Amino acid sequence: MRLKSLLLILVCGLTPSGRAAPAPGGPASEPKQETLLAVMDILNNTGEFPTFVDGMPDMLITELLETGDVKLVERTKVQTAMKALKLETSGLTQERNLELGKWLGVDGILFGTFNRAGDKYRLDVRAIDVQTGKIKVAASATCGKANVLDLIPDIGRQLRIKLSTAVPAVRGKDGAVIPPPSAAPVPAKPEADSVSLEIQYKMGVSLLSETSIPHQRVRIYLDNELLGVSPVVDDLNRYFSLYKGKVAAGGHTVSLIHGSADRQGRWVRELGNQPEPFSFNVRKGDRAAIQYRMHAHEEWFSFKPFELNYHNRNDGD
Repeated sequence: MRLKSLLLILVCGLTPSGRAAPAPGGPASEPKQETLLAVMDILNNTGEFPTFVDGMPDMLITELLETGDVKLVERTKVQTAMKALKLETSGLTQERNLELGKWLGVDGILFGTFNRAGDKYRLDVRAIDVQTGKIKVAASATCGKANVLDLIPDIGRQLRIKLSTAVPAVRGKDGAVIPPPSAAPVPAKPEADSVSLEIQYKMGVSLLSETSIPHQRVRIYLDNELLGVSPVVDDLNRYFSLYKGKVAAGGHTVSLIHGSADRQGRWVRELGNQPEPFSFNVRKGDRAAIQYRMHAHEEWFSFKPFELNYHNRNDGD
């Protein structure tokens, strides 16, 4: 299935800056609106394969250009902008990438990290709307050292599959989203349909481990929308509450992006390893708690599986 525009294929609804898509039935002569995307440098947390990692942005561009309709910023412009803003790849946090994207005047950015865990290598990429800061697409691939070159085709294939099913938002002249003609109005959820949710996190180390775990803060996304940023997690072997509030009943996916924090609690940079997104379902009236842990061992750390507990649900429910 041929993808019709970058708005359809690349970031699942990235909103073109200051541009409104024509409403259905508009004049045929009105030019098609496209979303402009910049592929940023990939952060190499392994210290290995420097040439390969430096070339990843160009290889990702090649993968995306296979669709035939992608509008991308030239890599030379991205590199020129980085020099103008005095940015280095090692310091490209999500905030700096967003700043770079706005400086370039693009609608979306694609960036990622290259990590190693034991004898496995992993590439994670995310597409983010520059205006809203929302994650629109995420993909990851893992391999051994012998087939590390397969990471890029794997990521490219995932992006094409995920993005081919995206439906672009149609906006009026005021920028408001116009629902499809067949879509019925969605009533606001009453407070009675809300669910109490708490997300708790604990850092731990092995008894003989000399690995130090940095103070952390966590960005919490629910269904790709930012819920907030956690307080500083600065102690071991006890649970910290990252988020506590209300969410709508139903199915959700929570994504958590960990970053190191300085002594003043300011975000420094994303950690080299991140937990997988976690999908869960909650019902009206539930009081739910999601718990997960990071465990450090030798020279690396890993995240343990999420646990979902219901404080007021009977075993037979």
